[in-house]
Amino acid sequence: MILAINRRYSDDQRSLGEIFFFMVDENADITFDDSMQIIFTALFEAISVVFQPTEAKMTEFINAFLGGLPDYMQKALSPMQEAMAA
Repeated sequence: MILAINRRYSDDQRSLGEIFFFMVDENADITFDDSMQIIFTALFEAISVVFQPTEAKMTEFINAFLGGLPDYMQKALSPMQEAMAA
């Protein structure tokens, strides 16, 4: 992508600003909430595989772990907590 931008800058009369917005459109952003859920889901799955805790112990660990996070992270992960409770 950077090489394409450089080539365009050299050969094309369009502004860099316009090219920047084309590049931004190509790169979809992942939200903070989504990225946190992906990371913690992978973490909890790895813990389950490696340590093989009982379901009760895993629930206890998840609740203790999530309870220790700052409020904004707890809110971001609330859909995950609801899914685990179901």
